[in-house]
Amino acid sequence: MEEKNEKQPKTEAGWRARLKRNWSKGVEEAEYVSVLLPNGRKCQGGNQSWWLSIVKQEKAEGQNLSRYQKCRKDENYRIASLGCGVIAMTNLELYLEHRGIAGNEWMPADDGKSCIKALPKEDYIKAVRSKWKGTYRIGRGYVNYVTGLYPWKMEAGLRECLIRNHCDRTKVQWAPFAGKSKNRQKHLVWDTICDMLNADYPVVCSYHTFSPKEHALILYHELGLALRGVKAEGRYDKISSHYMTIIGCYVSETGCHVLQIESWGNLYYVRYDEYAEKLNYFTNILRIYE
Repeated sequence: MEEKNEKQPKTEAGWRARLKRNWSKGVEEAEYVSVLLPNGRKCQGGNQSWWLSIVKQEKAEGQNLSRYQKCRKDENYRIASLGCGVIAMTNLELYLEHRGIAGNEWMPADDGKSCIKALPKEDYIKAVRSKWKGTYRIGRGYVNYVTGLYPWKMEAGLRECLIRNHCDRTKVQWAPFAGKSKNRQKHLVWDTICDMLNADYPVVCSYHTFSPKEHALILYHELGLALRGVKAEGRYDKISSHYMTIIGCYVSETGCHVLQIESWGNLYYVRYDEYAEKLNYFTNILRIYE
Protein backbone atom coordinates (compact mmCIF):
# COMPACT_ATOMS: atom_id res chain seq x y z
CA MET A 1 0.00 0.00 0.00
CA GLU A 2 2.85 2.37 0.82
CA GLU A 3 4.37 1.74 -2.60
CA LYS A 4 1.08 2.58 -4.35
CA ASN A 5 0.80 5.85 -2.44
CA GLU A 6 4.37 6.84 -3.19
CA LYS A 7 4.60 10.31 -4.71
CA GLN A 8 5.08 10.10 -8.47
CA PRO A 9 7.85 12.11 -10.18
CA LYS A 10 6.58 14.88 -12.44
CA THR A 11 9.45 14.98 -14.91
CA GLU A 12 11.27 12.45 -17.06
CA ALA A 13 14.49 13.18 -15.16
CA GLY A 14 12.68 12.40 -11.92
CA TRP A 15 11.49 9.09 -13.29
CA ARG A 16 15.00 8.21 -14.44
CA ALA A 17 16.43 8.96 -11.02
CA ARG A 18 13.80 6.89 -9.27
CA LEU A 19 13.97 3.95 -11.62
CA LYS A 20 17.70 3.31 -11.73
CA ARG A 21 17.06 0.36 -9.45
CA ASN A 22 14.71 -1.08 -12.10
CA TRP A 23 17.15 -0.61 -15.00
CA SER A 24 17.17 -4.28 -15.95
CA LYS A 25 13.42 -4.88 -15.79
CA GLY A 26 11.47 -5.77 -18.91
CA VAL A 27 8.98 -3.39 -20.48
CA GLU A 28 6.04 -5.27 -18.98
CA GLU A 29 7.40 -4.97 -15.43
CA ALA A 30 8.90 -1.49 -15.42
CA GLU A 31 6.85 1.08 -13.51
CA TYR A 32 7.74 3.93 -15.84
CA VAL A 33 5.96 2.33 -18.79
CA SER A 34 2.30 3.27 -18.99
CA VAL A 35 1.13 2.97 -22.56
CA LEU A 36 -1.82 5.30 -22.94
CA LEU A 37 -2.22 4.88 -26.68
CA PRO A 38 -1.47 1.30 -27.72
CA ASN A 39 -2.43 0.74 -31.34
CA GLY A 40 0.38 -1.24 -32.92
CA ARG A 41 -0.02 -3.53 -35.88
CA LYS A 42 2.37 -5.28 -38.26
CA CYS A 43 2.36 -4.78 -41.98
CA GLN A 44 3.04 -7.61 -44.37
CA GLY A 45 6.79 -8.06 -44.18
CA GLY A 46 6.97 -6.92 -40.56
CA ASN A 47 8.34 -10.31 -39.55
CA GLN A 48 10.23 -10.96 -42.78
CA SER A 49 13.67 -10.39 -41.20
CA TRP A 50 15.29 -12.47 -43.94
CA TRP A 51 14.72 -9.52 -46.30
CA LEU A 52 17.67 -7.71 -44.74
CA SER A 53 19.99 -10.58 -45.68
CA ILE A 54 18.97 -10.17 -49.33
CA VAL A 55 19.80 -6.47 -49.11
CA LYS A 56 23.25 -7.20 -47.68
CA GLN A 57 23.90 -9.84 -50.33
CA GLU A 58 22.97 -7.50 -53.17
CA LYS A 59 25.26 -4.80 -51.76
CA ALA A 60 28.14 -7.25 -51.34
CA GLU A 61 27.87 -8.35 -54.97
CA GLY A 62 28.43 -4.75 -56.04
CA GLN A 63 31.49 -4.13 -53.89
CA ASN A 64 33.90 -3.98 -56.87
CA LEU A 65 32.04 -1.01 -58.36
CA SER A 66 31.22 2.35 -56.88
CA ARG A 67 27.75 2.60 -55.40
CA TYR A 68 26.57 4.93 -58.16
CA GLN A 69 28.00 2.71 -60.93
CA LYS A 70 26.33 -0.36 -59.49
CA CYS A 71 23.10 1.54 -58.91
CA ARG A 72 22.86 2.50 -62.60
CA LYS A 73 23.74 -0.98 -63.83
CA ASP A 74 21.80 -3.38 -61.65
CA GLU A 75 18.06 -3.17 -60.83
CA ASN A 76 18.36 -5.56 -57.87
CA TYR A 77 21.06 -3.36 -56.42
CA ARG A 78 18.86 -0.29 -56.81
CA ILE A 79 16.22 -2.00 -54.68
CA ALA A 80 18.80 -3.03 -52.08
CA SER A 81 20.61 0.31 -52.01
CA LEU A 82 17.80 2.82 -52.55
CA GLY A 83 14.66 0.74 -52.16
CA CYS A 84 13.60 1.50 -48.58
CA GLY A 85 10.74 3.58 -50.00
CA VAL A 86 9.67 0.73 -52.28
CA ILE A 87 9.65 -1.67 -49.31
CA ALA A 88 7.70 0.74 -47.10
CA MET A 89 5.07 1.32 -49.80
CA THR A 90 4.83 -2.38 -50.68
CA ASN A 91 4.31 -3.32 -47.03
CA LEU A 92 1.61 -0.68 -46.69
CA GLU A 93 -0.19 -1.75 -49.86
CA LEU A 94 -0.05 -5.44 -48.94
CA TYR A 95 -1.48 -4.62 -45.53
CA LEU A 96 -4.37 -2.68 -47.06
CA GLU A 97 -5.02 -5.39 -49.67
CA HIS A 98 -5.03 -8.33 -47.26
CA ARG A 99 -6.66 -6.90 -44.15
CA GLY A 100 -10.15 -7.11 -45.67
CA ILE A 101 -9.86 -10.47 -47.43
CA ALA A 102 -11.96 -13.28 -45.95
CA GLY A 103 -9.74 -15.92 -44.42
CA ASN A 104 -6.91 -13.50 -43.58
CA GLU A 105 -7.68 -13.56 -39.90
CA TRP A 106 -5.66 -11.53 -37.44
CA MET A 107 -2.81 -13.56 -35.97
CA PRO A 108 -0.90 -12.93 -32.71
CA ALA A 109 2.50 -11.39 -33.35
CA ASP A 110 5.73 -11.90 -31.40
CA ASP A 111 5.24 -8.67 -29.46
CA GLY A 112 1.65 -9.43 -28.48
CA LYS A 113 0.10 -7.11 -31.07
CA SER A 114 -2.05 -8.36 -33.91
CA CYS A 115 -0.99 -8.76 -37.50
CA ILE A 116 -2.09 -10.34 -40.74
CA LYS A 117 -0.47 -13.70 -41.37
CA ALA A 118 2.69 -12.99 -43.33
CA LEU A 119 3.01 -13.91 -46.98
CA PRO A 120 5.33 -16.79 -47.93
CA LYS A 121 8.81 -15.59 -48.83
CA GLU A 122 8.40 -16.22 -52.57
CA ASP A 123 5.08 -14.33 -52.70
CA TYR A 124 6.49 -11.40 -50.77
CA ILE A 125 9.53 -11.06 -53.05
CA LYS A 126 7.24 -11.31 -56.09
CA ALA A 127 5.08 -8.49 -54.70
CA VAL A 128 8.12 -6.26 -54.11
CA ARG A 129 9.44 -6.89 -57.64
CA SER A 130 6.01 -6.12 -59.07
CA LYS A 131 5.69 -2.80 -57.23
CA TRP A 132 9.28 -1.90 -58.08
CA LYS A 133 8.90 -2.56 -61.81
CA GLY A 134 5.52 -0.84 -62.02
CA THR A 135 4.28 1.70 -59.51
CA TYR A 136 7.36 2.60 -57.46
CA ARG A 137 10.20 2.27 -59.93
CA ILE A 138 13.45 4.08 -59.14
CA GLY A 139 15.29 5.31 -62.23
CA ARG A 140 18.96 5.38 -63.10
CA GLY A 141 19.47 9.13 -62.89
CA TYR A 142 21.62 10.91 -60.35
CA VAL A 143 18.63 12.63 -58.71
CA ASN A 144 17.06 9.24 -58.03
CA TYR A 145 20.39 8.06 -56.67
CA VAL A 146 20.33 10.90 -54.15
CA THR A 147 16.62 10.91 -53.24
CA GLY A 148 15.41 7.36 -53.82
CA LEU A 149 11.65 7.06 -54.40
CA TYR A 150 9.93 10.32 -55.34
CA PRO A 151 7.09 11.47 -53.04
CA TRP A 152 4.73 12.12 -55.98
CA LYS A 153 5.12 8.51 -57.12
CA MET A 154 4.17 7.42 -53.62
CA GLU A 155 1.07 9.64 -53.66
CA ALA A 156 -0.15 8.47 -57.06
CA GLY A 157 0.52 4.77 -56.44
CA LEU A 158 -1.09 4.69 -53.03
CA ARG A 159 -4.15 6.63 -54.22
CA GLU A 160 -4.77 3.94 -56.86
CA CYS A 161 -4.38 1.22 -54.21
CA LEU A 162 -6.89 2.88 -51.85
CA ILE A 163 -9.49 3.24 -54.61
CA ARG A 164 -8.90 -0.29 -55.89
CA ASN A 165 -9.42 -1.76 -52.41
CA HIS A 166 -12.53 0.36 -51.69
CA CYS A 167 -10.93 1.97 -48.64
CA ASP A 168 -12.91 4.59 -46.73
CA ARG A 169 -10.06 7.08 -47.23
CA THR A 170 -8.75 7.80 -50.71
CA LYS A 171 -6.88 11.10 -50.49
CA VAL A 172 -3.09 11.06 -50.08
CA GLN A 173 -0.62 13.85 -49.40
CA TRP A 174 3.09 13.87 -48.70
CA ALA A 175 4.30 16.35 -46.05
CA PRO A 176 0.77 17.68 -45.41
CA PHE A 177 1.79 20.41 -42.97
CA ALA A 178 5.01 21.65 -44.59
CA GLY A 179 5.27 25.43 -44.36
CA LYS A 180 3.75 25.72 -40.90
CA SER A 181 5.88 26.55 -37.86
CA LYS A 182 8.03 23.73 -36.51
CA ASN A 183 6.06 23.49 -33.26
CA ARG A 184 2.72 23.46 -35.12
CA GLN A 185 3.98 20.81 -37.53
CA LYS A 186 5.14 18.68 -34.62
CA HIS A 187 1.67 18.56 -33.05
CA LEU A 188 -0.21 18.16 -36.33
CA VAL A 189 2.02 15.31 -37.53
CA TRP A 190 1.65 13.45 -34.22
CA ASP A 191 -2.14 13.87 -34.27
CA THR A 192 -2.25 12.64 -37.87
CA ILE A 193 -0.17 9.57 -37.06
CA CYS A 194 -2.48 8.68 -34.17
CA ASP A 195 -5.57 9.28 -36.30
CA MET A 196 -4.33 7.06 -39.13
CA LEU A 197 -3.26 4.23 -36.83
CA ASN A 198 -6.57 4.30 -34.99
CA ALA A 199 -8.29 4.04 -38.38
CA ASP A 200 -6.03 1.06 -39.24
CA TYR A 201 -3.75 2.82 -41.74
CA PRO A 202 -0.01 2.37 -41.14
CA VAL A 203 2.02 5.53 -41.81
CA VAL A 204 4.92 5.68 -44.28
CA CYS A 205 7.45 8.27 -43.13
CA SER A 206 10.95 9.45 -43.94
CA TYR A 207 13.90 10.87 -42.06
CA HIS A 208 16.66 12.86 -43.74
CA THR A 209 19.56 14.92 -42.48
CA PHE A 210 22.52 16.45 -44.30
CA SER A 211 24.61 16.03 -41.12
CA PRO A 212 24.55 12.28 -40.38
CA LYS A 213 27.32 12.41 -37.79
CA GLU A 214 25.60 15.03 -35.65
CA HIS A 215 21.92 14.37 -36.36
CA ALA A 216 21.46 10.68 -37.17
CA LEU A 217 18.17 9.32 -35.85
CA ILE A 218 18.40 6.61 -33.18
CA LEU A 219 16.36 3.45 -33.77
CA TYR A 220 16.04 1.72 -30.40
CA HIS A 221 15.56 -2.05 -30.38
CA GLU A 222 13.28 -1.97 -27.32
CA LEU A 223 10.44 0.25 -26.16
CA GLY A 224 11.90 0.60 -22.66
CA LEU A 225 15.22 1.88 -24.03
CA ALA A 226 13.43 4.42 -26.21
CA LEU A 227 11.36 5.70 -23.30
CA ARG A 228 14.50 6.19 -21.24
CA GLY A 229 16.62 7.42 -24.14
CA VAL A 230 19.31 4.87 -23.29
CA LYS A 231 21.70 4.00 -26.14
CA ALA A 232 22.81 0.60 -24.87
CA GLU A 233 25.62 -0.91 -26.93
CA GLY A 234 24.35 -3.25 -29.63
CA ARG A 235 20.71 -2.38 -28.93
CA TYR A 236 20.16 0.52 -31.30
CA ASP A 237 20.86 1.53 -34.90
CA LYS A 238 21.34 4.91 -36.60
CA ILE A 239 19.90 6.27 -39.83
CA SER A 240 20.45 9.53 -41.71
CA SER A 241 18.27 9.12 -44.84
CA HIS A 242 15.56 6.48 -44.83
CA TYR A 243 11.90 5.61 -45.55
CA MET A 244 10.13 3.59 -42.84
CA THR A 245 6.62 2.54 -41.76
CA ILE A 246 5.06 3.66 -38.47
CA ILE A 247 2.87 0.89 -37.06
CA GLY A 248 2.32 2.04 -33.46
CA CYS A 249 2.64 5.01 -31.13
CA TYR A 250 2.94 5.26 -27.35
CA VAL A 251 2.79 7.88 -24.63
CA SER A 252 4.31 7.15 -21.22
CA GLU A 253 3.40 8.63 -17.85
CA THR A 254 6.44 10.87 -18.20
CA GLY A 255 4.99 12.39 -21.37
CA CYS A 256 7.55 10.72 -23.62
CA HIS A 257 6.12 10.07 -27.11
CA VAL A 258 7.47 7.02 -28.96
CA LEU A 259 6.85 5.69 -32.48
CA GLN A 260 7.00 1.99 -33.28
CA ILE A 261 8.78 1.64 -36.64
CA GLU A 262 9.09 -1.14 -39.18
CA SER A 263 12.16 -1.14 -41.45
CA TRP A 264 13.44 -3.93 -43.74
CA GLY A 265 11.41 -6.47 -41.75
CA ASN A 266 12.72 -5.41 -38.32
CA LEU A 267 10.92 -3.50 -35.55
CA TYR A 268 12.37 -0.41 -33.84
CA TYR A 269 11.28 2.42 -31.54
CA VAL A 270 11.93 6.13 -32.11
CA ARG A 271 11.55 9.01 -29.69
CA TYR A 272 9.14 11.37 -31.41
CA ASP A 273 10.84 14.55 -30.17
CA GLU A 274 14.07 13.42 -31.82
CA TYR A 275 12.28 12.66 -35.08
CA ALA A 276 10.22 15.88 -35.07
CA GLU A 277 13.32 18.00 -34.52
CA LYS A 278 14.11 17.55 -38.24
CA LEU A 279 10.59 17.97 -39.64
CA ASN A 280 10.68 19.49 -43.13
CA TYR A 281 9.63 18.39 -46.62
CA PHE A 282 12.21 15.56 -46.60
CA THR A 283 11.52 14.41 -43.03
CA ASN A 284 7.79 13.86 -43.00
CA ILE A 285 4.83 11.51 -43.37
CA LEU A 286 2.48 10.28 -46.10
CA ARG A 287 -1.01 11.22 -44.97
CA ILE A 288 -4.10 9.16 -45.88
CA TYR A 289 -7.32 11.08 -45.21
CA GLU A 290 -11.01 11.54 -46.10
